[in-house]
Amino acid sequence: MKTVTVIIPTLNAEEQVSNLLNSLKQQSFPPGEIIVIDSESSDKTLELAKNQGAKVISINRKDFDHGGSRNLAAQKAEGEYILFLTQDAYPYDNTTIEHLISAFEEEEGIVAVYGRQIAYPNSSEREKLIRQFNYPAESKTKSSKEIELLGIKSYFFSDVCAMYDKVHFFKLNGFETPIATNEDMLMAARIIADGKKIRYVADAKVYHSHDSKLREIFSRNYLIGQFLAKYKTDFTNGNANREGLKMVKQVSKQLVGKGLIGECCMFWVECFVKLLGNYLGKKTYNSTSK
Repeated sequence: MKTVTVIIPTLNAEEQVSNLLNSLKQQSFPPGEIIVIDSESSDKTLELAKNQGAKVISINRKDFDHGGSRNLAAQKAEGEYILFLTQDAYPYDNTTIEHLISAFEEEEGIVAVYGRQIAYPNSSEREKLIRQFNYPAESKTKSSKEIELLGIKSYFFSDVCAMYDKVHFFKLNGFETPIATNEDMLMAARIIADGKKIRYVADAKVYHSHDSKLREIFSRNYLIGQFLAKYKTDFTNGNANREGLKMVKQVSKQLVGKGLIGECCMFWVECFVKLLGNYLGKKTYNSTSK
């Protein structure tokens, strides 16, 4: 029987960790082990995680790295498959892991899969619509054959809820490290370049969303811009503008159709801030790497 290790990076997660770990144990396909890798939480995260039976790895907060910290936990995983979750992702129902593990049998060559993100009910309407755009109701397998059609969307992948075949994960030497963001997207690109496939599993659902402040949106997209500039050779036909414009048009139309003009205006402001952050991140990287 296949075995799964769940890995969750945490920082001050006492409000989420107990419910999240309990939900994982109630899954129709429960994980064989759960590893929490914690960055010096100052609350009760560690105590609560241990009470739920999780294995705990403690690291210095200054040493946290999106790739390296996950690699550290993965090296200690006993399962054949590794499921990465974030502390603020919560299974939609008790079949999330079952759908993820089953997806590896959908087609030959699938070595990584990721789930569908649904905005929490108290999220803004624009956040709900963005999640619906990025995580549609139809599953899809992505490989080198789809690059010309999908462009950068071929590499879209999220460790908010993602499962990897551990053998192939380490064949590719795990995540890039150090890396400030998008370790998941880079891994997806390298999987595809290796001739394998990734799959989006629409039935494997988790609640996950953020109504972020503008400065947070800018900071994140600044890092994404630097990431895209640094690793541009990994992304064949990797122009993000086409997909971004499509999202802006669709979400704007839906917001206006619902009569949410104020939300639509805020959505446009957020899109501008994303574009600006992305542009400046790329420009800064290109100017400093010469």
